[in-house]
Amino acid sequence: MISTTTSRHSSYDEPHLHADTSRSSSSSHHTHSSRQSCARSEPNNYNRCSVINKKVTRAKTAQDIINIWRENRHNFDSINFSTTINRLARCNKKADRSFLRENSRYLNDIQDALQNNNSRIIKASNARSLATIANGFAQLKTNNSVTLFATIADQLTSNHCHLLTQCNSQEIANIANAFAKLGIANRNLLTAIADQLTSNHCHLLRQCNSQDIAHIANAFAKLGINNKNLFAAIADQLTSHHCHLLTQCNSQEIANIANAFAKLGIDNRDLFAAIADQLTSHHCHLLRQCTSQAIANIANAFAKLKIKNSDLFAAIADQLTSNHCHLLTQCNSQEIANIANAFAKLGINNKNLFAAIADQLTSNHCHLLRQCNSQAIANIANAFAKLEIDNRDLFEAISDRLLHDNHKVLTQCNSQNIANIANAFSKMGIDNTNLFEAISDLLLRDNCRLLTQCDSLAIANIANIANAFAKLGIDNRGLFAAISDRLLHNNCHLLTQCNSQDIANIAYAFAKLGLDNSDLFEAIAIQLLRDNCRSLTQCNPQGIIIIAWSFAINTIYNKKSLLACLTEELLPILLTEYFKKLDDNIPNEELTQLHQIRATLQYEFPDCHIDWDRALLNKIDNCIRNLPITRSHFHSEVCATLRELDLDYEIEKNLEGFDVDIAMRNSSIVIEVNGPTHYLRNTHILNGISKFKYRMLEAMGHNVRIVPYWEWNALPNKEAKRQYLQNLL
Repeated sequence: MISTTTSRHSSYDEPHLHADTSRSSSSSHHTHSSRQSCARSEPNNYNRCSVINKKVTRAKTAQDIINIWRENRHNFDSINFSTTINRLARCNKKADRSFLRENSRYLNDIQDALQNNNSRIIKASNARSLATIANGFAQLKTNNSVTLFATIADQLTSNHCHLLTQCNSQEIANIANAFAKLGIANRNLLTAIADQLTSNHCHLLRQCNSQDIAHIANAFAKLGINNKNLFAAIADQLTSHHCHLLTQCNSQEIANIANAFAKLGIDNRDLFAAIADQLTSHHCHLLRQCTSQAIANIANAFAKLKIKNSDLFAAIADQLTSNHCHLLTQCNSQEIANIANAFAKLGINNKNLFAAIADQLTSNHCHLLRQCNSQAIANIANAFAKLEIDNRDLFEAISDRLLHDNHKVLTQCNSQNIANIANAFSKMGIDNTNLFEAISDLLLRDNCRLLTQCDSLAIANIANIANAFAKLGIDNRGLFAAISDRLLHNNCHLLTQCNSQDIANIAYAFAKLGLDNSDLFEAIAIQLLRDNCRSLTQCNPQGIIIIAWSFAINTIYNKKSLLACLTEELLPILLTEYFKKLDDNIPNEELTQLHQIRATLQYEFPDCHIDWDRALLNKIDNCIRNLPITRSHFHSEVCATLRELDLDYEIEKNLEGFDVDIAMRNSSIVIEVNGPTHYLRNTHILNGISKFKYRMLEAMGHNVRIVPYWEWNALPNKEAKRQYLQNLL
């Protein structure tokens, strides 16, 4: 954001504020010509207007200026108007600001007067007066200025932009900045300004000082107008002559320029390298002058454009954490969120900084966290999760903030916020039951309003929400039914807009929870196989594995065509390129999933042929053999009871890559001792992976018997437990 600065124009009876002779002469010419015009039209006007101007200039307070306006309004000329507005805009005393807020009708009266008689005053104004009027009203943040600014824009662009061509660089900057401050995106005017700045070999742009450049860039960015020629010229101007102009920038101007380019997505690496050098040179002298807002904007700009400058971000972290984190304590909640998000986007895990951020958010009874809106909370949680910083106190405080006051903050979340929050908690393995129940309720509220708002641009939100619930084993049947309905609605229109990553996440979520939704999986298969498997060929290796695994885990048996396509066409390419590249660094999770895919093909679809790479098979087998085994007290107690019954068995036996808790000797019976992790959270329903394992064991010819933890815990004594196992066997 651009800082709130007053115009460098003085009123017409004050000395100019900087000794730019070309600007002074230009301004004097405009003033002189306007006075001549006034004198020609009525001999007494010049003296009268001059007296009014002196009164306005010498007025001490906003109330004095308004009184002069009320007494002399019918004799005001364009210069009187511009001086009055300029002086009111520069009334920075608290009493003046309070007076102007309470008497805003006078500002409205001044606007109306400017537009009376077919905007006679505006049409009589010169370029400098128009710039001053626009800048003044913008600084005063007046409402209902759209009509006035439209008139100013028309006047500046009329007659082949005659008045605009008379503006100097500062006036151009002030005009653009004024329209941007009030959010008035007059494209004709801004286009004309860009043309004016870049014409004649950028003659006018080369007259700009650093503040002008910052104002112009910020104005175009704030209004979302990406004029490529102008921004290329700005970048050239800033980096030419050994970055002479850039070295003139103060910290706020640097931040505004970086922020402007980033907002418009203009990735000029040379400019950003020069900005980073400027900020970190001379022992980070300029960076040490940055406010908390400037620091946040700079970090955010580099992150938006994915420019990872390690030296700059190390310096930013040092600046924020030095002197007992003095600068960090000055950050507001939005700035904290932007800083954390910027470091996370670039994958920069500065432990000292994030520890300080967490302390700042949770100190003083979480005062700063309580200032966070839903967007800021989502960004903070997402940042810590992305960098895998497990700060339980912070996440607990975030949950409390979201659920406080009848879930007030949570209800303000959009689907993107919800997805980021759910994903952050699931990635950190934090199963906050109350939070996820509240998220489910919010998503199902008002006929699933938030879900129905997820269009093709926001489909990833649905996929990420489903994935988050699945990772934590939270099976909310109502929510997943609503997700399925949303994806299948209108002939699966939304599903056809999914990219491969979204499809992988959706399939994974339903498979992991063991939700056998045949309609959804059939629709997914159709989507993946259409157009010569276009979606599949766009998958990255991990996506292909997840999709194949999801269909293998699921109990839907009309999946043969998809698995055949995956295994006979895509997996061989995957095995030869991806895994050989990774060599010994293949994640255990992917090796385990490949083992489960292989088992499905072997026992359920033996005609789906794939030539497995021998080295990869060895890696899979080695991974399965060396997976850690934890024996619970529950497991030991069942084994002890079997010994009391004098039964012959083996523990933790590996059956073709599947470990079973207990295998009875001389029998096909295997016993699975199931603790809570085998079931969906807070239910007695087997999760997808457990159901798949037992399905595979049955396909191999084993007879699976299950001892659920809740049944075992309900048995009153040893005799009851012995009888339970005898009945089971």
